[in-house]
Amino acid sequence: MSISSIGGLILDKTVSNPDYEGMAAFTPVINGVAGNLAAIQASRMSTVLVSLVVPGHLLFLYTVQLLQGGHAAMTSAFIICYLSAALLQVAILIYTAGLMVHWLWRRGLDPDNYSIPYLTALGDLLGTGFLALSFRLVMMF
Repeated sequence: MSISSIGGLILDKTVSNPDYEGMAAFTPVINGVAGNLAAIQASRMSTVLVSLVVPGHLLFLYTVQLLQGGHAAMTSAFIICYLSAALLQVAILIYTAGLMVHWLWRRGLDPDNYSIPYLTALGDLLGTGFLALSFRLVMMF
């Protein structure tokens, strides 16, 4: 719960700042994709899904651009920062999922029931934090 609350604080501080205009549209995308991928990884330890991160996010970026009507500029710098954030988020979540699943299994706990809430909360925190960092980096350049 506290992990999600920290992510919410980051989102609250950035959404009200005009420098982060458009971040609210990308937050569910980055958090949803990574959270779903981490949950699937924890459940079945499926590494094939990692290959879908970049194409999936490119599709979502295009969709957000179409639906949002130009509130956030889709520059190449933003796309590079966004994809880097998404890849780093998924890499951390998958690594954490692997550690957590093995740790829970050794203790006789069902990883499906115990790991998914923590991984999705961590995914929300990382996604919101990395997305805010992406917006900050784009503003700097």
